[in-house]
Amino acid sequence: MSPLFHLLSLLLLAGLAIAFGGYHNHAQEYAARLPPPAEIGNKGGENQVAQRWGNFVLVNQCYYDVYVTEARQEWGGQSFKLPARSPLRTMFEIEYDLPDHEKDVDRRCTNNCGVTYKVTREPKLVGGIGGNQLQFEYTSKDGILYYDISFVDCAKDLGHRTGNAENCPGWKEGLQIDGQKGFDCRTMVCEDGKMCISWNQGAYYVDEPEPRWGLKDPIGTCPTYQMEIYFRLCARNPDL
Repeated sequence: MSPLFHLLSLLLLAGLAIAFGGYHNHAQEYAARLPPPAEIGNKGGENQVAQRWGNFVLVNQCYYDVYVTEARQEWGGQSFKLPARSPLRTMFEIEYDLPDHEKDVDRRCTNNCGVTYKVTREPKLVGGIGGNQLQFEYTSKDGILYYDISFVDCAKDLGHRTGNAENCPGWKEGLQIDGQKGFDCRTMVCEDGKMCISWNQGAYYVDEPEPRWGLKDPIGTCPTYQMEIYFRLCARNPDL
């Protein structure tokens, strides 16, 4: 391979990584920092939980179509259009094969396996500050579900505890994550058109908000993944 061809290949891959925004799941990173289950009062863990997985439900309450790309660690996933005023319901991916699993049986994630849904108004993904991707993220560790809203790849004009989220799909009409009734899941809310971060509530505008902005991670939790969680775009609009 010539040096020039190699350089062009690296530049092309770098461009694709910027456009995609890379795989990033704040809920997964947060869960990875938590102590073992015995230290947080969960003596069951995933191995003792009945294997009945619940559903991730992306609810497009907007009056416009959006495009959705699913991403897992080391895997980009597929993109599809979610029409206006329609839901996507899919089983939680609590564990999954990693690339090259066929060649190496250890290439499988079985705990704290994050999934990210990148939502855009256009088919093309643009990552980084001022990009076009709203991200709904979740993971399950030791039987507990963690989830969040991320503006890291769509917010712009960032300052200390401030930023402009107008590029983030659904933000102008509000965003919300809420769980099926009766399961004691924490509701995460971004009010329509307002700054959406406070002490462990709202959305990620930046990675690592505690050292950078002095704010706890805005992470929602549910004590089980055996139910439905609703990730709502344009939450102020009527429910479906």
